[in-house]
Amino acid sequence: MPISPLNRILLLLLSIALLVLVGLWAIPVDEGWSNVAAIAPVDPGPVAIKAAPPMSATDNLTGRPIFDPTRRAAMAIPPQQNVATAPPPTLVLAGLLVGSGKRVALIRTPDQKDLVVAHEGDTVSSWLIKEIAPDHVVISSNGESQELRFPARVAPGGGMPGTGTVTAPGVHTY
Repeated sequence: MPISPLNRILLLLLSIALLVLVGLWAIPVDEGWSNVAAIAPVDPGPVAIKAAPPMSATDNLTGRPIFDPTRRAAMAIPPQQNVATAPPPTLVLAGLLVGSGKRVALIRTPDQKDLVVAHEGDTVSSWLIKEIAPDHVVISSNGESQELRFPARVAPGGGMPGTGTVTAPGVHTY
């Protein structure tokens, strides 16, 4: 039975591959252990161990912030004088609606069961709503301003089409 020219070429290529593999198998491999004695380090004898530097030598490392490019020592914060301040707000920011020139804050107060809908300039529990921003509300009482905030989070899936974008819990931008 005659062998076709294509089968002859394949048989030739297979034979060459087999010869190459046998040839590679027969090449001796030097694992690098034959000349270990020639490259082994020479024992220099006893090694002197240096004493640790005094603690004052490292004060400049620990007394200054490592990642601050100016590397200045931390300054002590001066004690503050007792100033009559407004009591901390008992208001809780529950939500913000911001869009097309209108800003509304939904605020929970301890004395009311329902949410209070507040606009800039309104007063809620003796706190004046000074500013409603997309992520916080600025309130003031007795000349002192404070911010009401809630933690930011990424909206899962980027929000639903046509319903606005959720930028934080309770914040909807239209």
